[in-house]
Order: sequence, then C-alpha cells, then structure tokens
Amino acid sequence: MPQQRIFGLLKRHSNKIWASVAAVLFLAAGTFLYDALKGYTLAEFHGAITAVPVNHIYAALGLTALSYVVLAGYDFSALYYIHKKVPKLRVFQAAFMGFAFSQNLGVAPVTGGSVRLRVYGSAGLGGLDVAKVVTFAVLTYSLGIMAIFGFLLAFFPSYLTNIDHLPIMASQIIGALTLAALLGYVFYVEYRRKPFTFRGIEFQPPSARLSIVQLLITIVDLCLASAVLYMLLPDSNVIGFFNVFVIYVVATTIGILSHVPGGLGVFDWVVLMMLGSVFATPTIIGALLLYRIIYLFLPLIVAAISLMLFEMRQGKKA
Repeated sequence: MPQQRIFGLLKRHSNKIWASVAAVLFLAAGTFLYDALKGYTLAEFHGAITAVPVNHIYAALGLTALSYVVLAGYDFSALYYIHKKVPKLRVFQAAFMGFAFSQNLGVAPVTGGSVRLRVYGSAGLGGLDVAKVVTFAVLTYSLGIMAIFGFLLAFFPSYLTNIDHLPIMASQIIGALTLAALLGYVFYVEYRRKPFTFRGIEFQPPSARLSIVQLLITIVDLCLASAVLYMLLPDSNVIGFFNVFVIYVVATTIGILSHVPGGLGVFDWVVLMMLGSVFATPTIIGALLLYRIIYLFLPLIVAAISLMLFEMRQGKKA
C-alpha cells in the first residue's frame, strides 16, 4: 500500500519532478561553464571563432543539410511501419520542421509532434497516426543509441572511462550484454508473428529488417551531426573523428536525458569536460557556438519561415 501511494505520487507529479531535474542540471552546467570561462576575455573567444577556416564552415553547413535529409529517414521508416503513404516532399517538410523545432526547444513529442500533426494532418493522417510516427522515431533513436553504447562499452571501453568510471572488464561485460540483448531482440521480432497486447492495445514490433534499418538511420544521423562539430574544431593529431563522435554521442544523450531544451549548457558542459585536455577552452566554446548556430539555430529559422509559408498556403486553400 505505501509503495502504491509513492508510485501514485510520482506519476501525478512526474512533470514537476522532470522540470526540477532539468533546472538543477541546467544550473549545475551553468555554474561549471561560468567557472571554466571566467578567466578568459571576449577577445579570446572571438579569436577562436574567427580562426575556424571558412571552408570548414561551408563543410559544416553542407553536413548539416545532409544530416537533416537523413533525419527524414525516421519519418519514412515510421510511415512504412504504419502502412501510410504520404508524398515524399511532405515527409521531408514534416521531418525537417519537426526536428528543427524539437532539437531546439526540447520535449520532442510535443514540439515535433505538433508540427507533424499540422503537416501530416493536411495529408490525411490522424492524430493517432502522428503519435505512432513520433513514438516510432523515439524507438528508432533509442535502439541506435543502445547499439552505439553497447559497441563502445564492449570494444572501446577506455573511451567512456571518464564518464562511467567502471573497470574495463565491467564495461566490456555490460557492452556485450547490451549487444546480445539487441541481437536477441532482432531475432525475436523476426520470428514472432503475433502482436503484443498491453491493456487492450495491440503493438506489432517492426520486422528484423526494419529494426536494422532503424539502427542504421540513427548511426548515420549521429555520424553526420558529430561531423559538423568535428569540422569546427582545429585539426589535431591527438584527437580524431571517432573520438569526437563518442564525445558527441555522450553529450547528446546526457543533454536529452536532462530535459533541458536543446541540451543548452548541459551538452556544452559535457563536451568541454571531455575535450578540455585536448583544446583550449575558448577554442571549444567557439566551436560549440558555431555548432549551435549552424546545426540548430539556422535550421530553426528556416523551419519557422517554412511553417509560416505552409500555414499561408493552407489558408488560401481553405
């Protein structure tokens, strides 16, 4: 009885709890960043930003565009899964605007979901269909992250030692178990023909082939996004792309779990902590600022304009 009461209280106040956790993490990250930055001048940060070669900025812009094209794979695979046909251009529109808003504002099911509901709704999809698309995208990303961390823990545990503080053997065991669980899941969904039933709701898991596609979409998505940050960092013989990829995945995951919109402060804190021994603080902060402008802020502006134009067109049709 006391346990039921505790779970009931947690369920009723879950939004407030997550908001409090996000606030604490944001303040903690802000405090860390303030302590790390207070010894530097604005001129040093400006110099770090202007030191980034122009061709690297162009490359980051190109990788960003390609990344948002790949992000549409989440929506395409979801629509394939729920057996709904939507014009390709409309899918790219919905995915681009949905991800641009959700990656900046957080709370993806609400921000990205509401945009998708508006765009897909005009193509004949209902609210339940859009909810399935969003849920499928979350599942896809979760499977991909699980696979990446399992692979890193099993084969490259030293890359995460500063974060998990686990013995190498323990990391390898956890990684191997994670990969085994994923492999077991793929085999299970391949041979299970009956849907799951939970509280009267049926759920048919994706096929093994579609599950593998889900993994690949997330891996390519994170490779491209981390490549944007990599292009904005100085050339170094000490750290390569794989290292930056690992740091990016860790920082992004912690940023998402923090529930802070866009991982603001939290993502930057993790990157600064993990790259601090390689580059000077102004260099890292300059790269992070350019990353946020190129990968997050510019797509948000384009998405906002696109949504406004979409609403104008829909108004004329009405």
